[in-house]
Amino acid sequence: MSESDSNQRLRIETSCPLQSAHTRLRQAHELWHRAAASYPFPEEFVLNLNQLITTLRQVTFMLQAQKHKIEDFESWYEVEWREKMRADPLMV
Repeated sequence: MSESDSNQRLRIETSCPLQSAHTRLRQAHELWHRAAASYPFPEEFVLNLNQLITTLRQVTFMLQAQKHKIEDFESWYEVEWREKMRADPLMV
């Protein structure tokens, strides 16, 4: 990563009202690439995939904990997304 990329990421994260969730999403992105790169190595792949799933789940917990910072969070998350997930047979 170049220095300008790093500086840009830092500016975005420090200006984000949900900095911890934003940071965790960035970490999940890195884990996604690690899992993809380790696909030919089953044990390493499963380890990376499990960490990715755990990290992504933490994002939802962080968003819920910071919902007071998000305007209309309840209608967006509870009604729109949770209802969609409940209706999806793959999510149940």
